[in-house]
Amino acid sequence: MSFQTTYKEETVVRKILDNACIIVAGYGRSGTTMMDEVLREAINQPYRLFYRDLCRAMPNAIIKTHDFGPPYEMSLGVRAKVLYLYSDPYIAAISSHKRPSHDESGNLVWDLELHYYNMHSDYSEKDLWLEKDTLRHEENFDSWCRPFKHIDVLMIKFESMWVYENAIRSFVGIDFKLPPMKRRFSNYNLLDSLEKAKLVKVYRSLKDKYDNMEPIKFYKAVGDDK
Repeated sequence: MSFQTTYKEETVVRKILDNACIIVAGYGRSGTTMMDEVLREAINQPYRLFYRDLCRAMPNAIIKTHDFGPPYEMSLGVRAKVLYLYSDPYIAAISSHKRPSHDESGNLVWDLELHYYNMHSDYSEKDLWLEKDTLRHEENFDSWCRPFKHIDVLMIKFESMWVYENAIRSFVGIDFKLPPMKRRFSNYNLLDSLEKAKLVKVYRSLKDKYDNMEPIKFYKAVGDDK
């Protein structure tokens, strides 16, 4: 789904981030595109900055990534705040692999091969997604679910964003407004009984972590121990 945004061409990007970089991360199909567009509109940043490899960051900018969390000691060059979005892993896996690639007019709306590339995954294994976690969702989640020395991380479930909208505003330091929440329909009916059993077997570990995780969790940068 694409969320339309508008920008005021006569103004420059508002440097309200105090030279920090806001990084929207997550394992995909979890609201990262929506959040990236909402935040960019709020600071009048008309261009998308997608970093497949998160090794440096840009001050006063919104960046989107599906990369893994960096090593504990690593600095991104500027003060960084990561907003990590994640959703029900069953729904995310099905949505990634069962979403139509084109709309009724024949326009490309979902590029699964590109998504695999952005997730640092092997597209040749796409048909094995009910045999193993081919998009490396759990590895992605685990890599961010911890403290870092120089990076603040706020992890929030997709389904909880609207409840904790004020907390997100406070974390990123941006006054934004989420679009109205739309009910997310289950896509389990796209699978037969055998496929559902395989889905649970492969993604159960991450689903348990998802179910046991607080709806919002903050990891403050540890900072210099000196």
